[in-house]
Amino acid sequence: MHTFEELCLENPGVLYTRLPEHLFEEIRASIPSAVEAAVPYQNDLVGNIDEEYRFPLSQNFVSFLNTMWIAYRERFDMWHDREYHIPDFAWINLMKKGEFNPIHIHDGAASWVLWVDIPYDLQEEIKSESAKRQDYPTASMFQFVYSKLNGEISHLTLPIDQSWEGAMVMFPAYLKHLVYPYSTTDKQRISIASNIALV
Repeated sequence: MHTFEELCLENPGVLYTRLPEHLFEEIRASIPSAVEAAVPYQNDLVGNIDEEYRFPLSQNFVSFLNTMWIAYRERFDMWHDREYHIPDFAWINLMKKGEFNPIHIHDGAASWVLWVDIPYDLQEEIKSESAKRQDYPTASMFQFVYSKLNGEISHLTLPIDQSWEGAMVMFPAYLKHLVYPYSTTDKQRISIASNIALV
């Protein structure tokens, strides 16, 4: 039988994981003090979000990020010989109903997002009047947008709901992405994000 072998194109993707429970609880416990300090971060971000603040990261969390970054480089065979910097701070998004992040990219080589609190039921979001009119519902979801080899625009949509609390993704900073608004609750959606830079 004749065999065929794929020649893979160099193309970093998206890496998914769940944060260890003790680190997730550490993050949750540190949110009130970060919000109380309320160091604004909106001037560095594109979000249509009222409350975006600088968020300090513990050494334990930075160490986990380093482990994830190494796994990312290995998985996608990228940036092995480059020095890098993982900052000891991130930003926290306290998103309210109707707020959103328009399509954008980040600085640096790679970016990450951690979902902390998701206050809505995704199925209720999809059943909302505006979402029901869509062929491809996106209410409240996180979406990557990219070009295929033929130039066609495609997307990877993450169905963010309560099951994503404690979940993280890491992706190339230049990968376009956006966050759609939610409408079925007045509670806040909380996420934390930052970048990893090459030096």
